[in-house]
Amino acid sequence: MAMKKNVDINEFVVVKQGNDVIENKYTWADLDKAQTKLWYAMMAATALLLVVIFGILRPNFKFAYTASSSMVPTLSVGDLALYGPVVSDIERGDIVLFNPENPTEQASILTGGKVYYEKRVIGLPGDTVSLADGVVYVNDEALDEPYVVFNTDPANTMYRDMPEIIVPEGEYFVMGDNRDNSADSRYWGFVPEANLVGKATAIWMSFEKQEGEWPTGVRLSRIGGIH
Repeated sequence: MAMKKNVDINEFVVVKQGNDVIENKYTWADLDKAQTKLWYAMMAATALLLVVIFGILRPNFKFAYTASSSMVPTLSVGDLALYGPVVSDIERGDIVLFNPENPTEQASILTGGKVYYEKRVIGLPGDTVSLADGVVYVNDEALDEPYVVFNTDPANTMYRDMPEIIVPEGEYFVMGDNRDNSADSRYWGFVPEANLVGKATAIWMSFEKQEGEWPTGVRLSRIGGIH
């Protein structure tokens, strides 16, 4: 935990507990240790709460831990998203969790560490889909995609164009919101309806984290609905 700069860690500080003022008992070092213990206690309580929620919702819902940056900014590495069962028709723009046929990037769910993918549905069965300079056309109409981001590295722009294809019946065309950093239907084809596991409903918890590193904190500001 952060401590005030340019202070003697052995210097006593005045602490107020209720109506009592305590002097010459606690040092800056003591306060720093207490803050560190509090931070770990809050992390442990958060983890316990998530376990309880997971146990209650597990029969019908899945918690997917985002380990890939392919859905940035909608889903960031460290987000814990809740996916509800697919009980209604999938709509264009839905974010879905599915079993990949040939996984090529990190993406895992907490249940046993099984690999799943999180992507956004772009093409529905029977749709025609094409790309021109990064713009997605569905049934000859350009999609309005305010959630999409692109990479400025020219080496990652080769998949911004795609000739028109027709989405087969019973399958879906999906893409990541981080458009130049996503392995998706442009690479490995369509997603069979039978492979769908759930639809995203909300971000239940978010940990401050980079790919391949341990969490360093909690991002409460990211908790909420997914669009």
